[in-house]
Amino acid sequence: MLNLHHKTGIYHPQAFSLFSFFAALSLTIETLILLLVPADYKLIAASLVHLMVIEILCGWLYYEKKQGHNLTLPILLLICIGSMSVFGSLICLITAGFFTLNRHDEGGFTRWLSELFPDEDNDESEALYERIIFGLDDNAANSTIEPFNDILVYGSLKQKQAVLVKMTRYFTPAFAPILRTAINDKDAAVRVQAATVITKIESGYASKIQQLEESYATLPDDLATMHALADAYRDYAISGIIDEQAASKATAKSIELYEALILCQPEIGAHKVTLGHLYLMDGQLEKAYIRFRQYIDRFGLTSSEIAIGYMETLLQLKQYDELRKVAALSDQYIDESNMSFNDRHFIEGIKCWNTPLPVELLHWNIKKSATVTVLPITTPAAKEAAVYAVSVAG
Repeated sequence: MLNLHHKTGIYHPQAFSLFSFFAALSLTIETLILLLVPADYKLIAASLVHLMVIEILCGWLYYEKKQGHNLTLPILLLICIGSMSVFGSLICLITAGFFTLNRHDEGGFTRWLSELFPDEDNDESEALYERIIFGLDDNAANSTIEPFNDILVYGSLKQKQAVLVKMTRYFTPAFAPILRTAINDKDAAVRVQAATVITKIESGYASKIQQLEESYATLPDDLATMHALADAYRDYAISGIIDEQAASKATAKSIELYEALILCQPEIGAHKVTLGHLYLMDGQLEKAYIRFRQYIDRFGLTSSEIAIGYMETLLQLKQYDELRKVAALSDQYIDESNMSFNDRHFIEGIKCWNTPLPVELLHWNIKKSATVTVLPITTPAAKEAAVYAVSVAG
């Protein structure tokens, strides 16, 4: 970060004072010559004085360089006065005046800039405290993004900036909608910081992919590198901070790499599950169904994550009978002792599909991120609401 106060920074009192003095001196002398010297001698006098001012500025520049100071101010003044004469002096003097008037705001900006990308050397206890306060662990039953969203809507400027800092440090795709909300905040400082956070996160993904691409190009037979690259493209696709076209390209690249991994490691079932989710994201339902079935036929329904992806695929393929069969096997993949907040919605959906209610009374909200939210229908009023929802949805 730029040091604005140290003697080697852009600004230090002596250099700034000399900058203002030489700008004022040059403006005063050259203006007096233009006003007082007779017209016959005006050009010669102005040229001589101009050269003398440039020599003085060159001497100042040499002195600052010899002292090891920053040369930004001397060079700026030399260029402005050397090329624009009186106008250059005037511009530099106005600049110095504005800087003096607004210098009290400098600390706030530099402090904001330093907080935007904080150092990551927090000790273990502080990091644990932050994860608890912000509910960032998967097994936290009440872990949601709502507190962040509430702060961005109702919080003060400092609170909003603090939330953006934490989202930079602990970014997950769930934060993407909040960052998009912050981009449209009424406060310009929040908008700028949110845009900077998104750029930083996106550049982090891109940098990681580039490094892995270079490693993969060097060692194309290294399965660990291939796997890491496939995961990097998948994470980039589901990050939520890129447009649909970029996400589609990243998904296609991840699919390509995972298909290559399966050819090399057909015994690893996790590759098939990941491919199922990727195909589901990409709208290739038949291929998603095949990959999920390949895993389930060999290993069974071993987790709610697999069940979610498989049930979404069945729903979109309108294979409702198979969907009910999977719901009836919920004891195989539900572990209520280690359940996140979002998983509870999934459990409610399982309860619905594990009943004799007709399909038209079941309202399922499909999300592209391969997560499921189901409206539970447990009362006559809820049934009527579900019928209404289905009729509105067409």
